[in-house]
Amino acid sequence: MGYLFRVEDMARAAPVIERARLGAGELEIADDAFEPLAGEALRAYRQDRQERRRQRLLKRADAADKRAQTARNRIAPHEREFLALGEPVKIGHHSARRHRKLIERADKAFMDAGQALAEAESLRRLAETLAPVRVNGDAETRRQIERDANAAAIGVGDTIKDPIFGEGVVVSANPKTFTVNYTGRGFTETIDKSWATLVAKGSPEDIPEPKFKAGQKVIAMRLAATFEGVVTRVTRRGYRVQYEFNGRPYSDIFSEGSLEPLPLA
Repeated sequence: MGYLFRVEDMARAAPVIERARLGAGELEIADDAFEPLAGEALRAYRQDRQERRRQRLLKRADAADKRAQTARNRIAPHEREFLALGEPVKIGHHSARRHRKLIERADKAFMDAGQALAEAESLRRLAETLAPVRVNGDAETRRQIERDANAAAIGVGDTIKDPIFGEGVVVSANPKTFTVNYTGRGFTETIDKSWATLVAKGSPEDIPEPKFKAGQKVIAMRLAATFEGVVTRVTRRGYRVQYEFNGRPYSDIFSEGSLEPLPLA
């Protein structure tokens, strides 16, 4: 273990070397030793560190096992056999003091062995849970694999489910996204293909038609308020409705679930 500096940086490095009480010498190495690792080189470096950590954990677990065995060995086989008989301490007998001491030693040995075994098990469990290291780009690579799989399995008209908006029907398939009509919620949204889970196969004929059309009179609801208005345009996010509030004209987007047809007079 040590530090690596360029020769021209040695003046600035001198305080570090002095504080750490290190010796200094010159090495001839390639210039790329000072370049930050990236890609597979970085993965190999991190994986090597992870493997060394795993081996250290396993080594500590082995040491804990040995401590447990040492604790058990503090009680000789013949003493274990005697304790297994369950003989009570004979008050006033010359063996009473020795008997009590044996019980105390056995209890401590049992506790020490149990703690050491628990530590060994915890260390091994931690070593087993160390996941393969990741580098920049791994997440996107994984998402692209999921996109490709979903692109092959899901098409226009299929019903899908995603963790944010729920179930909907695929309206169009784009290079990295699906445009989905969430009929139960009354709007259309574009989601990453990796989010989608196929619920049921369908066809382009299964794409739902808009419930309202431009020019149709509706009742729009938002929070506790309702407004009478006219649909001026059908958009990807819902319906643009022209309405009045307190005598002033407004134009907002409403989801399909927030609209009702205005009853005929």
